[in-house]
Amino acid sequence: MKNQWPQETPLEYRLALPVAGPPLLAFGAELNSSFCLAAGGEARLFELGDDLGAPAARVRMEESIERVVHNAGASLLYCARDLHPDFASSRMAMSSGLIPVPIQHHHAHMASVMAEHGITETCLGVIFDGMGMGTDGGLWGGEFLLGDLADFERVGHLRPMAQPGGDAAALAPWRMALSLLYRAYGDDWPGHAARFASRHDMEKTRVLIRAMERGVNSPPTTSAGRLFDGVSSLLGLCDVNDAPARAAITLEAAAKDRDPIPLEMEVKKEGGSWILDPLPAVKRMVSSLEDGTDVGKLAAGFHLALALAAAELCEKVSRERDVKIAVLSGGVFQNRTLAPMTAERLESASFRVCQADRTRPHDGFLAYGQAAAASARLAKGDKNVSGHTGPVG
Repeated sequence: MKNQWPQETPLEYRLALPVAGPPLLAFGAELNSSFCLAAGGEARLFELGDDLGAPAARVRMEESIERVVHNAGASLLYCARDLHPDFASSRMAMSSGLIPVPIQHHHAHMASVMAEHGITETCLGVIFDGMGMGTDGGLWGGEFLLGDLADFERVGHLRPMAQPGGDAAALAPWRMALSLLYRAYGDDWPGHAARFASRHDMEKTRVLIRAMERGVNSPPTTSAGRLFDGVSSLLGLCDVNDAPARAAITLEAAAKDRDPIPLEMEVKKEGGSWILDPLPAVKRMVSSLEDGTDVGKLAAGFHLALALAAAELCEKVSRERDVKIAVLSGGVFQNRTLAPMTAERLESASFRVCQADRTRPHDGFLAYGQAAAASARLAKGDKNVSGHTGPVG
């Protein structure tokens, strides 16, 4: 690294860690970049907010890290990184010379809120965001995790949907709308969603449908962010994300102060895991929209149905596993309609609900969660970090 300190100073947050571990450096995620220097029971999070896909952003992060570590006089052995090996932040971690501790993306979101609230016992995390690599290598993003700071298990998730075009779908919400329509109605979807069909080139939709049928560049995802994108486009609100989270923000704005149309989502167990299926609500929205129902009322109904279904799934897990603390995190919970709705329903079911207060639920604070989770793992004496078998701490 070059000894050229960036002119812009990252925002710094001093936060406590409920479990003290050895000194370590957490490298955060790809978007909303941040890093965290942790030692003992204290964490210093530095938020840069950049997209590390840009070379200048990576240079800024590298120089900021070098300056902070140098000024702190820190002696480091470990680092924490996202489970996704292709994130620029992960590559930085793996080339740092430190022993990497991989932390699953959504567990880090959960751990961030737990650490902020000083929680070390078992919790149920409701983690809704755009995308993170799961322990199975899949694209997660609508997750129900049961665990503590060190470990977790996936006990539920949104029903997977195809993401046509892969990463391109994040920029084109209409692709996710098409995915939902095709799953709901098959080849007959244009007859059910005439308004949507009239806005789009049918040849392009046929190409994407054939790709989804063949599994070509259409990976399955449980992403809540992509679900919001798809619903926003279905309702005619936003077909293109020309700014970060434009479709989701537009959907939230449409729902504000509107009376919700009653919608239902299904919660059921499949293969030992709880599944939250939004398809019944999607089909009702499509038919209601064709009948001329107010878009704002449908948007409000979607938010309420998701909050109710999430709370229902949590109650089912609670009865099975005797857990009464619920943690809400992930970028989707920046939504000021969904977050309070979900919290209210969970509190009515006697859950203690914890959300980001001093921190934020988006990826900018992921490094803090990584540091908290890695510290807890190392404090337990977990020597299985990236194949490392040497002493811990």
